[in-house]
Amino acid sequence: DDTKAFQGSSRPLGHLTVHVNLMDSSLVRNGVLRRLLMSPSAAVALGGLRLLRSMPPPPDQHAELLARTRLSRTRVAPALSRSLWRAVARYAAAREAAGAAYDERVAALLAELSLADVYEWILTRNGNAVRRALEGCAEALP
Repeated sequence: DDTKAFQGSSRPLGHLTVHVNLMDSSLVRNGVLRRLLMSPSAAVALGGLRLLRSMPPPPDQHAELLARTRLSRTRVAPALSRSLWRAVARYAAAREAAGAAYDERVAALLAELSLADVYEWILTRNGNAVRRALEGCAEALP
């Protein structure tokens, strides 16, 4: 009797069921990459921003600037120090702006995805598992 089996167990049909992971991070990653590759200009822009964002942050230039200024007592040293500081500031600002722009573009790309896209990815990769699950449900119906 199904009622007795249900009362005695939290999973009365546990021996008939199998867990199938239909959606994992690689499924989503591959789907997003396929979507991105449909627009080469967006892929290049996103790749460039990702590259800029992943560049290492500037090292501690303060010690380097002090060493240069102390080693060279000419009139060029202060101008060199100012130009180096400006270059470091521009690099840090560009890296930060690239990171923000990258995050915004990824968010916009993800916002464009629809649930239908995700279902298509699931069916493309796991169509046989979904079919077997639906067949099992159909067999269980009276």
